[in-house]
Amino acid sequence: MTQDRLPFKALCLAFGLGCASAALAAEVSQKPLEGLPKSVRADHHLSLSGEVGPDDAKALSARVASLDSGRVVLSLNGVTGTFAAMSELTHVIKDLGLRTYLNGNMPCLSGCALLFMAGRDAGAVMAANARLGFEPTVMIARTDPLGEAEIAAQLVQLSFSGLLPPGLVEEILQGTDTLWIETVDQSGRWGIALSEQGAFAAAGSVMQEGDLPALNRHCTNTVHWINDMSLADREESYSLPGLYTPYQGPDAGCTYTPQSSEIRYDIWSDEARSGTVLNWHTLPAQTKLAELTPQQITGDRPASDPFATPPESRVAGACKDGARWVGGWMGASWSEALGYAALESCETGAAVLRLECHHGTGKVDLRFQLNTFDLAELTESKIGFQIDDEVPLRVGGANTAERGAPEYVTPLPRDHFLIDKLMKGGSLRLSVGETSRSLHLSGSGKAITAMLASCL
Repeated sequence: MTQDRLPFKALCLAFGLGCASAALAAEVSQKPLEGLPKSVRADHHLSLSGEVGPDDAKALSARVASLDSGRVVLSLNGVTGTFAAMSELTHVIKDLGLRTYLNGNMPCLSGCALLFMAGRDAGAVMAANARLGFEPTVMIARTDPLGEAEIAAQLVQLSFSGLLPPGLVEEILQGTDTLWIETVDQSGRWGIALSEQGAFAAAGSVMQEGDLPALNRHCTNTVHWINDMSLADREESYSLPGLYTPYQGPDAGCTYTPQSSEIRYDIWSDEARSGTVLNWHTLPAQTKLAELTPQQITGDRPASDPFATPPESRVAGACKDGARWVGGWMGASWSEALGYAALESCETGAAVLRLECHHGTGKVDLRFQLNTFDLAELTESKIGFQIDDEVPLRVGGANTAERGAPEYVTPLPRDHFLIDKLMKGGSLRLSVGETSRSLHLSGSGKAITAMLASCL
């Protein structure tokens, strides 16, 4: 057994030697990071291949535990196995927070496809020429110990567990042929990211000023994908009552607001006025993945594009009442950095109020130092935020001391109206019970803008 391999393997299936009772083992090997496309960022690269057996869930957990901390990408290469074994392994992949990657070398069907989708939380990435397919239950049952009804029930359970999108499970259960992931709509709707590897080698297109159709498609696609809507549902989607989906991306944003029998959508893009490259989210929904260019997939900008320059790593406002607003990013590179904005002491640098934006999730953590009120933990259910003279807003969260000092942390979407008010307001009054403290917002707009600009 070599240092970079786990025990492998019984090839009984290949030779027809009664595999139902054999102890199969897949092969987990460590691969160089250079084998991944540049858009697939990772600290460790593992490859899974062969026939998955009953002990492989524990084996994969042990291998990941032996690695140094960091992001782990699991490449899938010719993985097969029973539906039950694959289903067990999907939970391990999700629970360990592994990213999954599929290149274009060989098809990934049924059980392999389940493993791939289990990485969606951290990022399930496939090459544009990869072959990812989901067989109908009747086809799986022909070669699997489980019957068709049990396979269908487990697919539904995987959907309930968040491992598979409900719309995907619905199409698998209703299908009679293999469902191949081959269009922009399928990738976007079911949370599958794309890498530039295998993309058609042609020049990418740059979206120039006034190219609103591309921005329109960007937002239209996004609102349907967030809601897991099929192409057949698009005709009726604008009259769905109560649908409201705000969206803000690195290149464009839109807001959908219900108005009687229709939905109004607003589209904006500051960058579009100077020209920007938008990725595959802007393309017509039925565009074939095999036809995409590398630039359409990654959204890389030409070197001459002024927006290719990273945002400022730190901006700072003037001191006022002993505190100032600062913002920007920290980390090895801005494309993977933690964006932040904080009101900190001019003397000590300690933050009274801090916002942190996380890449890829669209989540902002609002962190409030409880020692501001000489508290070790918050016994009130909520903190009061009053901006200028507006009606106070009560915000809930949770106590934590993970960074030493006691804090109260509230997660917010990056487009939450409170963040906008913090950017535009002049003063803030925080209240806990009957006690309150006034904080200034001078410079908050610039600091929070710097945070959001560095958080994709």
